[in-house]
Amino acid sequence: MHSKGVTSAAYSPDGTRIVTSSGGIFREHNSARIWDAQTGRMINTLIGHKGWVRSAAYSPDGTRIVTASDDNTARVWDAQMGQEIETTARYYMKGTEAAYSPDGTRIVTNNTDAAYVWNTETWQLLHTLDGSGHVGDVNSAHYSPDGKRIITASGESLLYDDMIRIWDAQTGQIILTLSGHSNWVSSAKYSPDGTRIVSASADDTTRVWDAQTGQAILTLQGHSDWVYSAAYSPDGTRIVTASRDKTARVWDAQTGEMISVDGE
Repeated sequence: MHSKGVTSAAYSPDGTRIVTSSGGIFREHNSARIWDAQTGRMINTLIGHKGWVRSAAYSPDGTRIVTASDDNTARVWDAQMGQEIETTARYYMKGTEAAYSPDGTRIVTNNTDAAYVWNTETWQLLHTLDGSGHVGDVNSAHYSPDGKRIITASGESLLYDDMIRIWDAQTGQIILTLSGHSNWVSSAKYSPDGTRIVSASADDTTRVWDAQTGQAILTLQGHSDWVYSAAYSPDGTRIVTASRDKTARVWDAQTGEMISVDGE
């Protein structure tokens, strides 16, 4: 298990692996770890970041993992060997998350002000979502399954901007705003079929939303602290969450029932 809070958790495309991220005082705390999704056995540890690793996600083909860290870098790793392949120090500010586009040609990253779209081969900055729709920090940015939308999550309790926003990936225009969490929204991601959105929050809950209407469908309760991340399994039947309570939990995506806990 991670010795500090788990900041994110995500399945591999084939559903056989889960990658988690973490951070802490010592170098080994600032890592991503790969787990067997069935047994919970740790398979590999990705070490190299010099600050908290805020997110880790697989490429669409499952051969790469991209991580984002407080050390102001995003790093790409070989998912099988655990070796670092690429590092970019081109964040404008502290990076909190990085995710691939469905076709693997783009990576979207975010910091406290905006979300940025990059070419995965050249690391050229292609597009900026300037964050004008959010009042608080932009904590998360992810593509929809068809690549046409980018979803961002925000948090700033004093400004009451605990919101989720959906943007047109080409124009940068806001399409929809989702509200309902009572504290920072740490993460927001689509289901594999694009019909649902799952969000994680500092209010210790995870919520499931209708992606078209923005209506809340389910609330997943069980973590005892800030939920950093939530993501669907590739087949859409499970949701995996990661929390500051040092656990990752798996839930039934239809009923909201908790299925298992890793890290206790």
